[in-house]
Amino acid sequence: MFLAKATGRPRALALRALGRVGDARAVTFLRQQLVRLEPGIAPLAAEALGFCDAPEVAQDLARLAVGSKVVEARIAAMRALGRVGGE
Repeated sequence: MFLAKATGRPRALALRALGRVGDARAVTFLRQQLVRLEPGIAPLAAEALGFCDAPEVAQDLARLAVGSKVVEARIAAMRALGRVGGE
C-alpha cells in the first residue's frame, strides 16, 4: 500500500485525501492512525477524520483531544470534533 511507504508531504496529502473520500474503509484506516507513534501521524489522521461524514469517530477524537501528550494531536482532534460533532 502506498501509505505504508509514504512519508512527509505525500503521506499528509494521502491522509487528507482519505478524509475527503470518507468511505467506511477510509474511516477505519484513519481511526487506526490515531494511535500511531510516528511523529505527525495522529494529528493528520484527526484532521482527515474531521472531513469524513462519520459521527462515530467523535469518541476516538475526544480521547485523542484529552489523552494525547502531543499538543498538535490534541488541537487537531478538537478541530475535527468541531466539524463532526459529538455529545
